[in-house]
Amino acid sequence: MALLLWRPPDQPRAPRRRSLQDRAALRRFFTDMVERFQTIDVTEDLVVASANRTAVKFTARGVDKNGRLVVFEGIDAFELNDQGKIQPMWGYWNPEVMTVQLEPPRNQESPDEYLS
Repeated sequence: MALLLWRPPDQPRAPRRRSLQDRAALRRFFTDMVERFQTIDVTEDLVVASANRTAVKFTARGVDKNGRLVVFEGIDAFELNDQGKIQPMWGYWNPEVMTVQLEPPRNQESPDEYLS
């Protein structure tokens, strides 16, 4: 799944991608995500830069509000303008990997319950 995290309002929206329209929306997105954790650390595993574009492969490790370890990975890609400011930013990751780990554990029924 590709997630277009931020783009200037004057650039057209990419089809079938979630697009955050401004820096405030991007800030809300990250704030909402971080609030689900007691702690979270994002490690840059690999950074590749060429001309005005940079890609970062990352791994995030955190402890959720219930004390469970949550790990997910992704790649963020940035395009910089002449002033070195991020123009569009794309995030490629599967949010379901994180979401499934944050869900409360399901009550697992014992197979013995079906044998009586």
